[in-house]
Parts: sequence; structure tokens; C-alpha cells
Amino acid sequence: MFHEWVNVSNVQRVSTGCKYGACAFFNGLKSAIEIPRFESTFSAYKSFSLSFWYRKTLENPHVLVSNGQCGDTPSLRVMGYFHGDIKATLHTTSGSHSGKVRVSTLEWHHLVVTWHHNKMRMYVDKQLVTQGSLSGPLYNSRCSLSIGAKPVNSSPIIGYYRGYIDQMCLYRSPLTPRDIEKLYNDPSIVKLP
Repeated sequence: MFHEWVNVSNVQRVSTGCKYGACAFFNGLKSAIEIPRFESTFSAYKSFSLSFWYRKTLENPHVLVSNGQCGDTPSLRVMGYFHGDIKATLHTTSGSHSGKVRVSTLEWHHLVVTWHHNKMRMYVDKQLVTQGSLSGPLYNSRCSLSIGAKPVNSSPIIGYYRGYIDQMCLYRSPLTPRDIEKLYNDPSIVKLP
């Protein structure tokens, strides 16, 4: 699970309006969480899963999670767009694969990105949205991990997220469709598998 969140700017820990328990609220005005010393984490994993709940409160292009764009290609980036579109992209040394889907706005959605045997899968609300194979290792981004915006050490920071993020977890293994369904039905069991 993520820890050592620093450089928090206008990110509130709230207990109302969350999917489960307390969550983080981003006000969209220079609000971001940066996790330094995150370099090589994604690229070092042969398998991983990123899982979190989110609820937008403003229709604007934004970055939910990224560990690139500080003059570097990201290993992973999750972005939101107008009309509820959400897009996740993984970059390897040989190319990239993206998945994009339109979901309802102002509601909670569960997003999972998995990487296993050089295949990316993206699930939204426990449904497989896209999958694609990529050759080569994940790109080794030197950037910190940023939640709610482009990495804080990039210039300028753009795409601030406005809304809630809850139960963000990184697993060193691929979540199975059964695991994802369990997390979707009971967000409190974040330690799966």
C-alpha cells in the first residue's frame, strides 16, 4: 500500500462522501500528493496491479496518477477527460498500450490496471475494458509518483484533479477477475490477494 505521502497541497483527508471510511479530497487548485523515491518501482515489477476508487466532482481534463512527464516518459499514467472518459496507459521501452472508456460522472468508479506477462489489462467497475500485449520492459521513469496532477517536479504542473480518491493500493502481483470483483463488492478488503 502507498505510504510516505509528502508535498500535500490542498488535499484534505475527509470522512464524508467517501466510498469506505476516510479518503482523500482534491480541490483541483494545485492539489496533489507526491511520493518521492518511487523511481523504477513499476519497471522493477514483472507483475503489478494498481487499484483505487475515484469520484470526480468537476468535468475537466486531469491526471489521477502518473509517474512521468517530468521530462520523462511515464511507466504508468491514468487520466480523466470530459464526459467521464477515463484512460490508462502503460509505456514500455518498445511502445505503449492505452485503454479508454466513458463512465458516468459524479459517481464512484473502481479502476484497476494490471501488468503481467507483458500484458496490460484495465478494469472499470469490475468489467474488463481493454487488454493488450507489449514487448520489452516497462519504461524506467525517473519521476516521482504523483496523485492528483502531473508529477510535482514537472514544470508546469497541469491537469489538477478535483474529486475523491479512496482505497488506492499497489500490489506486486496481478489481481484476478475474482479478486477485482471482491474488491468491487467490498472495498474494505484492500489487502487482497
